[in-house]
Amino acid sequence: MDINQKESEGTPIFAIAGRLDSVTAPELETVLEEVASGHLVLDLGALEYISSAGLRVILSSAKRQRGTGGDLHIARLQEGVGKVFEISGFDTIFNIYDSEDAAIQAASR
Repeated sequence: MDINQKESEGTPIFAIAGRLDSVTAPELETVLEEVASGHLVLDLGALEYISSAGLRVILSSAKRQRGTGGDLHIARLQEGVGKVFEISGFDTIFNIYDSEDAAIQAASR
């Protein structure tokens, strides 16, 4: 798994590539725990696979952000990862955007 971090309009953006599973989830969890409160965007356009451990990390981060008045925005789900979000019900928990720009705009509101 690769994690690339940048910022746009004051919103941290994390582009996740590769596999997010029980082996790699702790790394993402550590990175996301260091994010200051507020909104953040996860760009999952290059994420090939996600397991329940990866879903748990994303949900945990969203709860943390929402607890401080922020939120977690998901951008660019690939078909396979999107199906996992759908099956798990995560597509009803999160706002999912077709583009990183749309997610950033939502986070900036």
